Amino acid sequence: MIFTAAQLQQVLDDHMQEGLYLEYKRGAALAPSNGSRQEFIEDCTGFANAGGGTILPRMAEEEVERVSAALAHR
Repeated sequence: MIFTAAQLQQVLDDHMQEGLYLEYKRGAALAPSNGSRQEFIEDCTGFANAGGGTILPRMAEEEVERVSAALAHR
């Protein structure tokens, strides 16, 4: 799935949570020398085995009313 800028803003505005088909990854998770890259690979593999999903890079999570939700990460 390809998100438009308006859709990405809606994800942030709605404090959308990660789920079976949606995963957020901080920019650091994509760096070759970062240990969290293994988790990124595992998420990609899981989506591939489950029939798909969306990974949104440069997104993180924050607690909103005790629930993890989307946060833009720079």
